[in-house]
Amino acid sequence: MASAPLRFCRSGIFFLSLLIACGAAHAKPPQRVLPRALLISDIHFDPMHDPAKLKLLAAAPVSGWDAILGAPDSPTQAADFAALQTACKASSAGVDTPYALLASAMQEIHTQAAGVRFVLLSGDLLVHEMDCRWATLMGPTPPAAFTGFAAKTIAYQMLKLRQALPGVPVYLALGNNDSDCGHYHLDAHGPFLAATAKSVESGLGGIPLSATEKAALLQGGYYSVRMAAPMQATRLIVLNDVTAVADFENCKDQPDTVMDAKQMAWLAKELAAARAAHERVWVMGHIPPGVNTYSTLRKLGAGLCTPGAVPAEFLGSDALLGLLEKNADQIQLLVFGHTHADEMRLYGGKLPTKVVPSITTVDGNYPTITIATIDPAAATLVDYTVYLAADKVGTSWSREYSYAESFGEKAFTADALSGLMQDFRSGADDAKSHAYLQHYAAGESAPAQAKQAWPVMVCGMTAADGAAFKSCACGGK
Repeated sequence: MASAPLRFCRSGIFFLSLLIACGAAHAKPPQRVLPRALLISDIHFDPMHDPAKLKLLAAAPVSGWDAILGAPDSPTQAADFAALQTACKASSAGVDTPYALLASAMQEIHTQAAGVRFVLLSGDLLVHEMDCRWATLMGPTPPAAFTGFAAKTIAYQMLKLRQALPGVPVYLALGNNDSDCGHYHLDAHGPFLAATAKSVESGLGGIPLSATEKAALLQGGYYSVRMAAPMQATRLIVLNDVTAVADFENCKDQPDTVMDAKQMAWLAKELAAARAAHERVWVMGHIPPGVNTYSTLRKLGAGLCTPGAVPAEFLGSDALLGLLEKNADQIQLLVFGHTHADEMRLYGGKLPTKVVPSITTVDGNYPTITIATIDPAAATLVDYTVYLAADKVGTSWSREYSYAESFGEKAFTADALSGLMQDFRSGADDAKSHAYLQHYAAGESAPAQAKQAWPVMVCGMTAADGAAFKSCACGGK
C-alpha cells in the first residue's frame, strides 16, 4: 500500500494532467501551414537590349551569359537599341525585359519565393519580334543559327530560375512568341521543339516524362506530368494552345490545323487517363480561351451590340474550352498568361482560372511575380500574393496585395469565384470591383475606359464564347 505522501503525489500528477488536458482542449488548434508555389508569365527577356553584345552571346554557352550581360553597356547602347526598336516596329508603350530587370526579378524570386515547392511558368520567354532583331543585327545567317540562339535564350532563363530556386521543379508552357520562325508560327517535330524539350525536361528536376509524353513534347510542345510532392494525386497538363489560334501557321507561313487537332486528341486521352487513375487535374497554357475583352472593345466600342458585330476571341474555336468544361468535375485549376494583366475568370461557372500578370513592361505595366498558397490534398489554389516592382527596371519590389485580403475569399475555387463575380456585377464602385480594377494593370491605374466598361469586363470573365459574351454585355440583345 502506498504511503500518504506518495498517494498525494500521484493524485497531484493526475489533477495536473487533467488541467493540462482541459487547457489543451480549449486552446486554438495550430494553424496549418500550406505549401507555396511561384506563378510567373510573359518574361519576354531581351538579350539584345545592348545590341553590341549579341555576337558574344551567340558564341557563348548559357553558363557564360551572365558575364557578358552583366558587363557595362557599350558606349552606343542607347542609340543602337533605339534604332533596333524602330527597325522592328517595337511597341511604343514600353520595352521588353532587359538583363537588369531579369536579374532583379530573379533576386526577388530568390528572396520572396524561398521555400516554394514548384513554379508554373505560363509562356512567352522570348522577346517580341526576336527574329527581326536577330536578322537586323546579324544579317543573313543559316536558320540553325537563330534556332539555336532562341533555344539558348529559353535555356538561360530556366538556368536563372534553377539558380534562384535550387531543386524546385519548374513547369514550363510555350507562348506565342516562343518560336524560331515568328510569333504564332511553329513547326511540328522541328529543331526548335527538340532543343526546347531539353529545357522543359531540365526544369522538371527529375520528374520523369514517359516516352509518350516526350513524343508529345517533340510533336507540338505539350506534355503531362504527375506533379511531385506535396501535391497529391494531381496531374498537370501543359498545353501549347498557340496552335488553336485562328491564324496559327507553320514556319513556311502555311495555315496548320493538324497540330491542334493532334493536341486535342491527345488532351482527350490525357483527361480520360487521369480520370481512370483518380487524379485531379490542373491545366496550364499560355493563351486563355474565351473572349478577348480588350480587343473586342477596341475594335467594336459602342458598336458591340449592333447586329452582326462579332466579339474577338483568343482562340480560333471553342473546342478546347468545350473539352475542359466536359471534364470540369476533375479539373481544379486553369492557369494562363498572355494578356500581361492580372485577371481571373470562371468558365461555365465551373473552371476557376488564373491569368498571371507579366514580368515584361512592354504594355506599360510594372513587373510582377505571384506567390500562391496551395492545398495539396484538395489540389486547390487557396490564396495568392502579388509582388510589384517599384518601377519598370526593378529598382526595388514590394508586396502589392493578396487575393484573400482584397476579395475576402478563403479559396480560389469555382464556388468562391461565382460569389465574387456576383459581387462584381454590382458595379465598379463596389469595394471588390475597385480592388480588381486597381490591380488589373500592375502598377498603373486602370484606364478610365476600363471602369466605364466594367460590366462588359465582368461578362468577359464568365462568358464561354462570343455569343454568351454578347448576350451578357448587351442584356440579351
